[in-house]
Amino acid sequence: MPADTSPETLIAQAQELIERVRRDLQAGEAFYGEHGLDPEQLARQATPQDIEKAQALVRQDLEEVEQAVAHAAQAAPAAERPPLGSLPPNLA
Repeated sequence: MPADTSPETLIAQAQELIERVRRDLQAGEAFYGEHGLDPEQLARQATPQDIEKAQALVRQDLEEVEQAVAHAAQAAPAAERPPLGSLPPNLA
Protein backbone atom coordinates (compact mmCIF):
# COMPACT_ATOMS: atom_id res chain seq x y z
CA MET A 1 0.00 0.00 0.00
CA PRO A 2 1.57 3.34 -1.03
CA ALA A 3 2.19 5.94 1.63
CA ASP A 4 -0.30 8.82 1.78
CA THR A 5 1.52 11.85 0.40
CA SER A 6 -1.41 14.24 0.27
CA PRO A 7 -0.61 17.81 1.33
CA GLU A 8 -2.82 17.43 4.39
CA THR A 9 -0.98 14.30 5.51
CA LEU A 10 2.43 15.85 4.92
CA ILE A 11 1.44 18.98 6.86
CA ALA A 12 0.13 16.86 9.74
CA GLN A 13 3.35 14.83 9.80
CA ALA A 14 5.45 18.01 9.75
CA GLN A 15 3.42 19.45 12.63
CA GLU A 16 3.89 16.24 14.62
CA LEU A 17 7.63 16.42 14.01
CA ILE A 18 7.76 20.07 15.10
CA GLU A 19 5.92 19.18 18.31
CA ARG A 20 8.32 16.29 18.94
CA VAL A 21 11.30 18.62 18.52
CA ARG A 22 9.70 21.13 20.90
CA ARG A 23 9.19 18.39 23.50
CA ASP A 24 12.79 17.24 23.05
CA LEU A 25 14.06 20.81 23.51
CA GLN A 26 11.96 21.19 26.65
CA ALA A 27 13.32 17.89 27.96
CA GLY A 28 16.86 19.12 27.31
CA GLU A 29 16.18 22.36 29.15
CA ALA A 30 14.68 20.40 32.05
CA PHE A 31 17.78 18.19 32.13
CA TYR A 32 20.06 21.22 32.37
CA GLY A 33 17.85 22.73 35.07
CA GLU A 34 17.82 19.52 37.11
CA HIS A 35 21.61 19.61 37.15
CA GLY A 36 21.85 23.28 38.00
CA LEU A 37 23.18 24.28 34.58
CA ASP A 38 22.23 27.32 32.51
CA PRO A 39 22.55 26.47 28.78
CA GLU A 40 22.88 30.15 27.83
CA GLN A 41 25.71 30.65 30.32
CA LEU A 42 27.44 27.52 29.04
CA ALA A 43 27.13 28.79 25.46
CA ARG A 44 28.68 32.13 26.46
CA GLN A 45 31.61 30.32 28.10
CA ALA A 46 32.30 28.07 25.11
CA THR A 47 35.33 29.03 23.07
CA PRO A 48 35.33 28.75 19.27
CA GLN A 49 37.52 25.66 19.70
CA ASP A 50 34.93 24.11 22.06
CA ILE A 51 32.18 24.74 19.54
CA GLU A 52 34.25 23.36 16.67
CA LYS A 53 35.09 20.23 18.68
CA ALA A 54 31.43 19.70 19.63
CA GLN A 55 30.34 20.12 16.01
CA ALA A 56 32.98 17.61 14.88
CA LEU A 57 31.74 15.11 17.47
CA VAL A 58 28.15 15.55 16.33
CA ARG A 59 29.19 15.07 12.68
CA GLN A 60 31.09 11.92 13.67
CA ASP A 61 28.06 10.58 15.55
CA LEU A 62 25.82 11.26 12.55
CA GLU A 63 28.23 9.49 10.22
CA GLU A 64 28.29 6.46 12.55
CA VAL A 65 24.49 6.40 12.65
CA GLU A 66 24.31 6.62 8.85
CA GLN A 67 26.80 3.76 8.54
CA ALA A 68 24.84 1.64 11.00
CA VAL A 69 21.61 2.32 9.12
CA ALA A 70 23.24 1.47 5.79
CA HIS A 71 24.64 -1.74 7.27
CA ALA A 72 21.26 -2.71 8.71
CA ALA A 73 19.55 -1.96 5.39
CA GLN A 74 22.00 -4.20 3.55
CA ALA A 75 21.53 -6.97 6.09
CA ALA A 76 17.72 -6.89 5.98
CA PRO A 77 16.01 -8.95 3.31
CA ALA A 78 14.39 -6.76 0.64
CA ALA A 79 10.90 -7.87 1.73
CA GLU A 80 11.47 -6.42 5.21
CA ARG A 81 12.75 -3.03 4.03
CA PRO A 82 10.38 -0.08 4.20
CA PRO A 83 9.58 1.61 0.90
CA LEU A 84 11.97 4.38 -0.11
CA GLY A 85 10.81 7.73 1.22
CA SER A 86 8.46 6.25 3.80
CA LEU A 87 8.32 7.61 7.31
CA PRO A 88 9.14 5.54 10.37
CA PRO A 89 6.02 4.16 12.11
CA ASN A 90 6.33 6.62 14.99
CA LEU A 91 6.05 9.56 12.53
CA ALA A 92 3.49 8.07 10.18
